[in-house]
Amino acid sequence: MPANSPLIDLLKALSHQEPTKLARWRETIQDLLDEGVVDASVGTIALAFEEIDSGS
Repeated sequence: MPANSPLIDLLKALSHQEPTKLARWRETIQDLLDEGVVDASVGTIALAFEEIDSGS
């Protein structure tokens, strides 16, 4: 995985958030990475976060 992956940069930026939210976001980002999504768009990430927040 590239060191400058947008998903990794996002995770670093989110690291100062509430621990519960961070854990959910980390899981979502890991799921995207596991699916081979390394250069996800903002829209893709937002949809993934919405799915988590809605309990899907």
